[in-house]
Amino acid sequence: MTFRVVASPGEWEDLLNGFSDILHDIYFGFEWHALFSTGTNARPAAFFFEGKTGTKFFYPFLLRPLPESISDTPASVCESAYGYGGPLAENPDPDDLAQAEQAFCAWARANDVIAEFVRFHPLLDNHRWFRHEIAIEENRPTVTVPLDAPFELLCERFTPARRRNIRKADKAGMIIRQGEDFAGFWRLYEMTMNRRSAAGFYHFSPEHRRELERLVGNHGFLLEARLDGRLAAAAIFLQSAHFLHYHLGGSDTDLLSFSPNDRLMAEAVKLGRESGLEILHLGGGVTTAADDTLLRFKTGFSSSRRMFCIGKRIHDPVRHHQMLERWQGITGASPKLFLQYLILPE
Repeated sequence: MTFRVVASPGEWEDLLNGFSDILHDIYFGFEWHALFSTGTNARPAAFFFEGKTGTKFFYPFLLRPLPESISDTPASVCESAYGYGGPLAENPDPDDLAQAEQAFCAWARANDVIAEFVRFHPLLDNHRWFRHEIAIEENRPTVTVPLDAPFELLCERFTPARRRNIRKADKAGMIIRQGEDFAGFWRLYEMTMNRRSAAGFYHFSPEHRRELERLVGNHGFLLEARLDGRLAAAAIFLQSAHFLHYHLGGSDTDLLSFSPNDRLMAEAVKLGRESGLEILHLGGGVTTAADDTLLRFKTGFSSSRRMFCIGKRIHDPVRHHQMLERWQGITGASPKLFLQYLILPE
């Protein structure tokens, strides 16, 4: 067996290109991890293992150093980039996979990686490749639209409410097109985040926005809904060889009554089908609640679900406990999230 940890874009992509294209989803690429290290001290890295029986194992993540006020000596945690990630396995052999996971954990301990948080990919069910001292939890359902029929038949699977809203948008003269009005998109996105009282993380920096726009230009598109020339809604979609992913969206509060989001999502279904893709992945709700309003909206386009799972693993229990105690001493609060000691009040 052999393994190595890579951080250079060229070597990363060369290794990833050795996997089947269905596994080479956008969330596993170097560009995606670089995007979510923008403006932070996080570093993209990927663990690659090749077993004796031909198993190939690839696991990308972000290495996040611990704040100096928390840790007296250099240490870090590893975390999947926002979205979906986890390990990839080609020609999986159980013994090889076990060795790969154990080799990764040994590397983590040897390199002062205290803990690990994994966002698994719901379309690949890749949580099954991790078994060693990890707690895997079902976080929330996500909505998938199988693109396995002509567009007209796919529309018949929408709920009556969604079809009614699409007809309303068409009757009003709503025009859907691929565009490049990112300034308009970000204006609507901020309007939507403020409407939902979104956490600070979702108010992305100008640098992050520029990098995302560049990535979308290479691996996706911006879909715009316009009414009488006015931008009513817009959404970013990310495209891979087999999947189309909804990423971010925003809408004009004053034009919501014309159902621009319903019409926009229907167009995404059509474009995904025309591109020969297998699945449009709409993702889940804002919260884990069963009655989450965003989840309810998405379920109007498909009854198909795939579970989003997360994984939590502690590589150094003693130091992990110390970090939690120090964080509590500094903040006077009890942590509600795994790895919350990465976040300190300003």
